[in-house]
Amino acid sequence: MATAAMTLGRKRPGTLYPYAQWYFLLAMGTTWLGFAQSYFAVIRTQPMLHHIHGALMGGWIALLIVQPILYQRGRMALHRVLGRWGAFALVPSIVVVGFLMMRGMLLFTQIPPFMVDHLAFLDVSALLLFPLFVGLAVYYGRNLQLHARYIVCTVLLLMPPAVVRAMPILPVFRASFQVDVNIAMALMSTFLLVLLADDIRKEGRMRAPYQVAFVANTLVAVGATMRRTGRGGTYSPRGLCGCSALSRPEAAETAQAGLLFSRPARIARMLNRRDFVKVSAGAGAALASGGVAQGERVAVLEAAAPVAGPAPWKIDMYSKHLQWMRDPHEVAVATKQMGYDGLDVTIRPFPGHVDPAKVKQELPLFVKAVRSEGVEVHMVTAPIADADSPNAEAVLDAASSLGIHSYWWGSLQYVKGQPILPQLEAMRPRVAKLARLNEKYGMTAMYHCFGGEHTVNDKVMVSGPMWDLLHVLKDQDPRFVGIQWDSCHMTNAGGMRTWELNLRAAGPYIRGVSWKDSLPEKAADGRWLPHYLPLGHGNVELVRANAVLREIGFNGPVEIQPEHMKGAAGDGKAKLEEPKEWVYSTMTEDLKMLRDAIAASETYKL
Repeated sequence: MATAAMTLGRKRPGTLYPYAQWYFLLAMGTTWLGFAQSYFAVIRTQPMLHHIHGALMGGWIALLIVQPILYQRGRMALHRVLGRWGAFALVPSIVVVGFLMMRGMLLFTQIPPFMVDHLAFLDVSALLLFPLFVGLAVYYGRNLQLHARYIVCTVLLLMPPAVVRAMPILPVFRASFQVDVNIAMALMSTFLLVLLADDIRKEGRMRAPYQVAFVANTLVAVGATMRRTGRGGTYSPRGLCGCSALSRPEAAETAQAGLLFSRPARIARMLNRRDFVKVSAGAGAALASGGVAQGERVAVLEAAAPVAGPAPWKIDMYSKHLQWMRDPHEVAVATKQMGYDGLDVTIRPFPGHVDPAKVKQELPLFVKAVRSEGVEVHMVTAPIADADSPNAEAVLDAASSLGIHSYWWGSLQYVKGQPILPQLEAMRPRVAKLARLNEKYGMTAMYHCFGGEHTVNDKVMVSGPMWDLLHVLKDQDPRFVGIQWDSCHMTNAGGMRTWELNLRAAGPYIRGVSWKDSLPEKAADGRWLPHYLPLGHGNVELVRANAVLREIGFNGPVEIQPEHMKGAAGDGKAKLEEPKEWVYSTMTEDLKMLRDAIAASETYKL
């Protein structure tokens, strides 16, 4: 098939690229680096479709290495047989499986939406161009000069998705995800320009294959830079993968991100568009409207992205309640035995599972061990209040490199006796700085809500009435700074279903949910404080709250915090004092209660 000959002791007459084998091996190595974290590091937990995709792509590059060797040795009959199998069996399989992979990535990934759609745009472009250039190579099979060049183009046009995924391994390429995309496309254009220059040097003219590939690569680069791939039309990556009708998880991503590729300064304007309803129905048309009030914007988002299915969200265990276990394998096994889908890992000083000062060494080992037991890690909890918090950048760097893109963030505190609004205004630059740091690493900070005065240290936290937190987050991109809605605190702070109004108002910024339950109890000093109870036994309206989350299109990490247990497990101590069986049964019962409520919320009438 590929006739770019390789050097194997002597060079056959007509050889075009005598060192082609090394270039193809380099491409294979780059591909391995690109998928090292998302596939090879967690290969035991990957579904069969991922293995098939990896085998097919590896088979294509292996074929490109073998074919020139056969040509060099004069084994043309075998060369042609393998070429036909590659063109008419392997290539169609790569395209079909590739689109199935992208559909799964768009619907079920934990990667932040803005990254998912960029990667999908690169993937769909490569999968459309790949068979085109293979077809041209087959068509010109008897013309060595054109055939070999078109085959080289198939490798170069497949590389951007792998290169973009590989670049964050090097710290120099972590300025932002969009910059990485631009650099990857520029590298491919540079390689093509070098090959065009080589044509001019050797033959005095430029051959068509590299010219066509350069134009195609430029168009893909422009499309990626325009950042309009997440709009869900028929000819977008989502439309081509059958996701344009905004299926459950995709619709939720769109609602939360506020149209995924808008810059922070454009978020409010993007949310003002009435066409969001049509986009979420799969129409793909854009009809900009004038000013719309905040409440109307929330209503549009709710109507645009309903979440369906009896179990639309995976539910995580909060590892704070397993800190009496120190072996990550043991933690993962316990998480699975209790029926949870994933783990929120505590990055806190002992007894936290990972020491913040040693996060780059300890987090990869802990996460790898947990994933090896079939338990996913969707988020982490770390002592990050702003970008200047100790070890903040190290935590984000380590988590992002492991494919973890959400983390617990808190907490902003009031100074008692001081005017409220000036304090909130003073917090806004801190949040903006944190948002920039999160964008650099592709992370989402989820501010954990507290209901007014803290029950332990009497500090007053921002977020009780919700409007104060939304004021601080105003103009920030919810992809990088959002909210982890705490059901217990927000219910107690928002009586008579004010919690529901607040939840709707915060819709696009709700990036995670923490479930616990309680009933207010009057303390000796006259304050009403939460008395924590098992899920379903307090004042949290589990079914209704989940129905609202469905309506606003929520699709972030979900976890249970069984603080009602008290004791070592409830308080996150390092040594268990209560019976292990009781801990297991209590956390399992909370999980069952939540899953039943989620299922019931699908048919609940708001």
